[in-house]
Amino acid sequence: MSDYKISFGDDEEYTRAYMESKGWLSVLQLTFEGKVYHLNFYDPVRLAQCIETEMKDHNPCFFEKNLIVIKCITEKNIRGAIEAIIANGQVSNLISQET
Repeated sequence: MSDYKISFGDDEEYTRAYMESKGWLSVLQLTFEGKVYHLNFYDPVRLAQCIETEMKDHNPCFFEKNLIVIKCITEKNIRGAIEAIIANGQVSNLISQET
């Protein structure tokens, strides 16, 4: 597996404690091959709730950069998703942070 680094944001302890119950994580930063990516993870239930809220507000679409859906927001599942994206050569589909 290629080397990568992830960061859970400034308040890592809080993020790790509550990300699973919230059903989403939007502060994760992935560093891979010299590029930095801000990733947005959702579980299917929370994503459906967010989409429904956006549509109720008369928005024509729902969009988030680097959106990744996983069964449950845990560090194990997050790492598994990142490793699968890397192994399958899909990192090029992510948008990196401008420097």
